[in-house]
Amino acid sequence: MVFIADMASDSDRLPRVRDISGLVEEMVGALTPEIGKVGDTPFPTNEDGMFVVGKVIPASIAQRGRVRVGDYWLEIHQVASTGMRPFATANVQTDLIVDDVQDSFRELILRKDRPGNRTLVISSGLPDETGNASSLDVHLFGLLQRHGIGRTALSVEHIDLIVLHQWQTHDLQVVFHRQGSIGPLRSEAFGH
Repeated sequence: MVFIADMASDSDRLPRVRDISGLVEEMVGALTPEIGKVGDTPFPTNEDGMFVVGKVIPASIAQRGRVRVGDYWLEIHQVASTGMRPFATANVQTDLIVDDVQDSFRELILRKDRPGNRTLVISSGLPDETGNASSLDVHLFGLLQRHGIGRTALSVEHIDLIVLHQWQTHDLQVVFHRQGSIGPLRSEAFGH
């Protein structure tokens, strides 16, 4: 498994890659057998198998399984199943400002508040066009729930019901329900 990480914070985020295939080719070219994998680092131990404190490990050994390509850091890990095909996973560091998320959430709702729209279901965690679903969406949904997104006052004219739905975990959160407008909400309506 290959982890690809952009270690910058939001303010220093790397520019959007225009030539993604060129970057992928560069990364694939950097993944040579000589790199090894994380966990193969032979830390010095004594005859009891305990780590030797104070022993200096050369960077070439300490960085085994790691390589930098441009502004990206790649780590190679052995997975438990030896029959698995190699795969890559990526991560980025991000800052989440609750007030900004609440503002974006309200703006989305207000854009959808028009005649004919009585029920609004906002789904997160849906697979993309290639069938991949991001686990980050589950985390973001949890943050939305914990920080009361949607519990702030909403003033909508046409929408009677707003539901936040997490596709991967099947969680639902009723964000807004106009009193007396729609009967009880059943999760079967969402395929769960």
